[in-house]
Amino acid sequence: MFPKIPDRHKEGNPLVPTGLGVFYVLISVIYLFLLHYYYGVNFHQELSLQALTLAVCILFGGFMGLLDDWIDLRWRYKAFLPIVAALPLGVLRQGTPIMSTYFFGKIDFCKLSFWIVPGEIIFYFAVIPLIVTITTNAVNQLGGLNGLETICPSIVLIALMVVSNSETRILLFIPLITYLVLAFFNFQGKIFVGNTGSFAIGITIAAYALIANR
Repeated sequence: MFPKIPDRHKEGNPLVPTGLGVFYVLISVIYLFLLHYYYGVNFHQELSLQALTLAVCILFGGFMGLLDDWIDLRWRYKAFLPIVAALPLGVLRQGTPIMSTYFFGKIDFCKLSFWIVPGEIIFYFAVIPLIVTITTNAVNQLGGLNGLETICPSIVLIALMVVSNSETRILLFIPLITYLVLAFFNFQGKIFVGNTGSFAIGITIAAYALIANR
């Protein structure tokens, strides 16, 4: 059913099914769409919009990963694909345009301007795409190493859930459980999530961190 690639970390290089990250995308998106509907009809518009934004980001990420699995894009193109997945965050204005940095302290982009461009626009359409691109490519670099591309992002997701508020963390319940199941089989070398999974989970981490930044 799924294409198979050799596992070069095992003796004999057995063929292992790859691309199972599509299950993460499908289950997570369905769950988030249901949350979007539920909170929408119950007049919790902010959480409803957050669920929709995260769902669309995961869809974008999963599609780009699937595209890469399908036609094996070169790194020069692959590296910049996550910029597209960052568009929902900017268009729907998710995340607070205030950042705490190591060197410059707290930066409020609402109070800045770059020539005639408001700082808020820079945040949503330059800073956010940069964050999403770096995070997604960092996760994608772990691909092919049994367990690393699934366990490491899972640890990050758990940490993000712990530090975020009780309302927002509900967005990650089913996505995290789904990815932990995939991590269990990936660690044993029985499956690979492929670029579909690594792109989707990388974008999940970046998008959720920005959405939860309140």
